[in-house]
Amino acid sequence: MEGLEAKLAQWTEYETLRASCLAWLRETDTKLHAVDLRATVAEKQEQLEVLKTLQGEVRAKELEIDAVTERAQQLHKGRGSLVSELGAKYQQVSHKVKVRFESTIIIYRSHLFTPVIGHGGQVYLILITKISSLA
Repeated sequence: MEGLEAKLAQWTEYETLRASCLAWLRETDTKLHAVDLRATVAEKQEQLEVLKTLQGEVRAKELEIDAVTERAQQLHKGRGSLVSELGAKYQQVSHKVKVRFESTIIIYRSHLFTPVIGHGGQVYLILITKISSLA
């Protein structure tokens, strides 16, 4: 009977951790979708900082997601559907944040330069502001 109670307690703890991770993933995805395109260079730099912070949060959460996934594997023993669901959702959110951050860097950097047409029609890109650390 004690073995059954212990297993039930493990399942309950796992379900609580899993629900917490899924809620965090939904919240993080919502934060990502709340980041709008910005018009000015200063706003774009602010946006980059927000995305950089979000990317750090995602990286920091990876160990917790891995621990919950490992616990699920131990409890499920052969039933991998719930195990792969959490990992797949984490990878999806992680990829979205990474892509959004990288694309925002490209857009930001493109706004730092202004094209100038030189003699003979040659186009030069002139830096219009100082680049702070981005990555």
